[in-house]
Amino acid sequence: PNDRSMHSIPIPRGGGLAIVVIVLGIGLLSARQLDLNRSLVYVVCGAIIAWLGWRDDFNSLSPRIRFAVQGIVAAISIISMGYFKAVTIPMFGELQLDVVGIVITFLWIIGLTNAYNFMDGIDGMAGGVAVSAGLGWMWLSSAGGHWGNSFAFWIALSISASSLGFLGHNWPPAKIFMGDVASTFLGYSFAVLSLLSADKGGDA
Repeated sequence: PNDRSMHSIPIPRGGGLAIVVIVLGIGLLSARQLDLNRSLVYVVCGAIIAWLGWRDDFNSLSPRIRFAVQGIVAAISIISMGYFKAVTIPMFGELQLDVVGIVITFLWIIGLTNAYNFMDGIDGMAGGVAVSAGLGWMWLSSAGGHWGNSFAFWIALSISASSLGFLGHNWPPAKIFMGDVASTFLGYSFAVLSLLSADKGGDA
């Protein structure tokens, strides 16, 4: 425990490794030939983010190393999955982002990866958000009939289901925390699910 902790006794972390293994396993099984490149890039980049978090769980890495690796992963994700080319604003219509969209997408991936990491350490929070956000992405990715974006659907389902299982051990009072291995992985996953699910116009 430290000054920012809500717990007063030592709690093990790294339990979220199970979430990572399940989600990446389902990702490999549900990769479609039609979109194999983007599916495999997600699995590989997600594994890199998780590995970085796992290392940080054991020995704190410097912010420079973490941001450098996350930046490379974000760049690879943008090259393979695309970026936000436009955003539709109610009552104003569509706004073309052009090159600015690349910068916004890059910051979005790194930002959400690290923002989600801040939730871990609070009993039930990171796991609870993962369950509800996963359910939301299941609904969004199944819209449009014929399972919509099936890869995004299975990733969202595996996130929600594995996080629900983890939540049983993380519910107050928490017996274990997910650690950086899963919190950064989940942040990255939720960031790129919007790219995996985006229409061909790249509307954010």
